[in-house]
Order: sequence, then C-alpha cells, then structure tokens
Amino acid sequence: MPMPRPVATALLACLVFASCLMTGCASKPDKLRDDTTLRVMSFNLRRSNVKDTAFGNGWFFRRAGAARVVESFGPDIIGTQEGFHNQVSFLEDELDHYMVHGVGRDNGKKEGEYTAIFYRAVRFRYVDGGHVWLSDKPDRPGSNTWWSPFSRMMSWAVLYDRKRGRTLLVVNTHFDNLSSTSRERSAVMLAELIEERRADAVVVTGDFNCAPGSRPYDTILGAAGLADTFLEAGHEDGDDTGTHHGFSGDTDGPRIDWVLASPELTVLDAGIDRTKARDRRYPSDHFPVTAVLDWPKAGGASK
Repeated sequence: MPMPRPVATALLACLVFASCLMTGCASKPDKLRDDTTLRVMSFNLRRSNVKDTAFGNGWFFRRAGAARVVESFGPDIIGTQEGFHNQVSFLEDELDHYMVHGVGRDNGKKEGEYTAIFYRAVRFRYVDGGHVWLSDKPDRPGSNTWWSPFSRMMSWAVLYDRKRGRTLLVVNTHFDNLSSTSRERSAVMLAELIEERRADAVVVTGDFNCAPGSRPYDTILGAAGLADTFLEAGHEDGDDTGTHHGFSGDTDGPRIDWVLASPELTVLDAGIDRTKARDRRYPSDHFPVTAVLDWPKAGGASK
C-alpha cells in the first residue's frame, strides 16, 4: 500500500533533519582563489541598541543584510568595529570559512564592543596577535586615560599567507569620536605598534573618527609609512565620499573609515560600498569600505 503523500513528505523532512544533525549540514569547503589578490574590508557594524530597534534599524533587522554585503565582496580580511559579542558571533556563524580574532573592550573577554579581525582560514595561518587599549595603560582591559567617554582599543594579528609564503600584520581599531587628544595619541600608538610588530606587509582597517588631512591621519601615514588605498586607487575626497551616514544614506560627511596599506602591497582598487539590503534598509550607519591589494610577484611557496 503506497504511503500517503503528507506522511511521506514529513518522513523525508525528518530524514533530512537527522542527516543535518549528523553531518552539521556543512557548507562546501572553502577554496583558494586562483589569483593572488588580497581583498580587504573595514565595516563599522553599528552597535546593537534599543534606540535603533525602536526606529527600525536594530541589529536583528540589519544582520542578514550585513552578512550579504560582506559575502558579495568576498573579503580575505575583514576589520569590524562597534560589534558586540552577539554581533560578531552572528557573522562568524553566518559567514563560512572565517576565523575571528577579537575581544570586548570593557573586560578583554566578551563585554563591550569588539575591534574584531576576520580572516579566511583556508588562506591564512594565525602566527601571533593581541589587543591594545588606547590609553596610558595599554595592557589593562577597559583602561581609559585620554579624556575619552569610553575605552578604546585596537586588535592586531600576524597572519601567514599560504598563497604567497609571506606574513601580513593586520591591525583593526576604532578611535574616539569626541576627544582629539585621544585620537592623536592613538595614532602615535598605532604607528609604534606597526614598528614593533615586524611582518612582510601591513594592512590597517578602522573607523578613525577623523578626516584625511587631520593630525592623526598624517601621523599614521607619515610615521608608519602607510598609504590610503582610496586615494591610491585614483579616487579623490569630495562632497560624496562620506562614510558615516546615520542610516540616511547621505554621502556628504567626511571619510572617516579607511583601509591603509604598506608600500609592499600594490593597490588595485578601493571603494565605498553603499549597498542597501533587500528590504531597502542599510546594513549599518556606516558604509563599508573596501580595497583590493596584491603582493609583489616574487614570493615563497605555500605551507
């Protein structure tokens, strides 16, 4: 006697569910691209908070769109700012094939905003890393001594690039939005970190809360010898290059989110991603910024 169709359908669903439990419904294995380009994104996620939710811009409404924006660019390295543990964890679960290096700024564990570094696991091997608080007590989680209303930090990681047999220092940070003293001292500390942590090349991502041409900007580019990938790609700052828009989509503010790179890397492209989600909601109150870089042609073998 043939099985009734509703029963057969339910049985099939149960079998599929059971298979997922046993296998984890794993996605397809990540594969290295044929090219050697290094795709980098800096993305201020906008911290999860009740006020945004009341106005329809809460993280719950934005999170799927944020993940899709990242997936569409396909970065090898992502530096996120403002995300709380639940936001970073969501992206870690939603975006296959990435490892995450980050802690909360309040206690060095899970409390407070992260300056997280996501890196593609199939391409990079973690070598070393740490977290530095932007204060006179850089090793103390939550420390705040530079007249900032909140503690600020930067996370760093040295990654071995299996495609080119070279090491990459990645630094991700979020400078203070109110204290110019904090921003200026943070820029000096960032330059010092880059000098201390040797690697074959350097990439810096972040929300710097200041515009190109400001004192922190000049300090980082001058003392650390980095290049602004947006300008190196042939763009110019103007009335339409703002990166913080407060969910309005306006582009007339300053460009405060940057991807910076050391001269060992060639800048092939850079841009500001103004994509909206499918529901026409912006994934954050900042536009993500991107860069496509490449190593010099000579390089070691993969390991």
